[in-house]
Amino acid sequence: MIKRKENFWQGIFYLMTSQIIVKILGMVYSLYLTNKKGFGDEGNAICMSGFQIYALFLGLCSFGVPNSISKMVSENLEIGKEKECFKILKVALVVFTTISFSLCLILYNLSGFIANKILLIDASEDILKILAPSLVFSAVEAVFRGYFNGVKKISISAKSATIEQVLKTIFTIIFVEKIGDFTNFDTVLMAKGSMLAASIATISSFIYCYIKYRQISKIKIEKSEKTKPVRIILKEMFSILIPISITSMFLILQNNIDSITIVRILKDKLGEREARRVYGIISSKVNLLLNLPLALNGAISVSLIPEISRNIIKSDNKKIERNINFSIFITLLISIPVMISYMFFSNIIMKILFPNAPRGAKLLSLGSLTIIFSCLTQNISGILQGIGDSKTHLYSVIIGMIIKFSLNIVLISNDKILEYGAIISSLISNYIIFSIMYKKLKSKFDFKFSLKSALSSRKIVKNAKIYN
Repeated sequence: MIKRKENFWQGIFYLMTSQIIVKILGMVYSLYLTNKKGFGDEGNAICMSGFQIYALFLGLCSFGVPNSISKMVSENLEIGKEKECFKILKVALVVFTTISFSLCLILYNLSGFIANKILLIDASEDILKILAPSLVFSAVEAVFRGYFNGVKKISISAKSATIEQVLKTIFTIIFVEKIGDFTNFDTVLMAKGSMLAASIATISSFIYCYIKYRQISKIKIEKSEKTKPVRIILKEMFSILIPISITSMFLILQNNIDSITIVRILKDKLGEREARRVYGIISSKVNLLLNLPLALNGAISVSLIPEISRNIIKSDNKKIERNINFSIFITLLISIPVMISYMFFSNIIMKILFPNAPRGAKLLSLGSLTIIFSCLTQNISGILQGIGDSKTHLYSVIIGMIIKFSLNIVLISNDKILEYGAIISSLISNYIIFSIMYKKLKSKFDFKFSLKSALSSRKIVKNAKIYN
């Protein structure tokens, strides 16, 4: 029998602790590269342009996989179908290994076209080739993480993420230092070294997850237990996965909008080198800081999905209400202080964190307004996925992406706005996505959303309709 010792609150604690460590190390990683002689904003632009394309491919084969697997596993485990849980895992491993390997070959062979024709940064070709094999390891690891979350072994997922970031930081510093010394600080080669370090860290994290899976797979289960046919498992899996994966893909594509439009539009106004630097500032420094609260808040969303699914099976309305109330409280506790700090102290933050490249304070200050909308959207998405609604987030992201792309072209082209147009378009699109998601949540739960109700001990959800 699979032993489950971690409850909802422990799961959030493990993931949040992991994300704090990951983000602190990620900050060290970014600070090191940005302030490294010969790297700076230009090196960041080379890395991030390639990484965003890699992330888009990764979205096709792994994003959404942990959430869908955890939902299926938690529901089956709650009714005692442990053999079914193992079968779901094995089917998922075969499917996503095949998909990720195919995408790896495609990315590797199209790297030259993407770098030269789409990104207009030829150095990104080798970046894409270096990252391509990581697709397979990341996809398989995503399946393992989903299984661990579903059986309430969230600490394993948290530890794997921590291991990956620790090794990524260590290997990056070692590789970039050595390459810088031997090549007289060649920006392109140092960028390639940093991405090679990231790939090695991903493989190491996968190995950790595989070892933990081997330990769990030794658990004895009832052999007589009947399981669903593979085709039924695949049907259920993809009915959950496809909307989540497509949503994740569009979210990555929304980030790629900046990589495609900023350099392309600004190079005629500011020059190609300056345009790359502007993109490097937004993609590496500003977005890094704006994503910090999202990473911490993501622990709530990840924990909510299997927990709400499990409580729906048990028809435990009170526990669902309590979990949602707590999740909103933590989300506001994370997002509001960070938003205020960025808004009023962006100059100080940039000078402290990036003393050799402090540009971007005004962009950060303006971008801080997106934080609360992004965090609440992330939270609502976890709630809706837990009750089986994965499509609402997809529709809202598609609408937001169209708005983002259109506004980027119009605003960045404006001589009075330029690079600020990318931040303004993100703010507007994030607000629209949140509005759509919030409206859908209100149709599922009869409650009033306000700071007072979220921070109070009173219940915020009344007359839940999800069982109708």
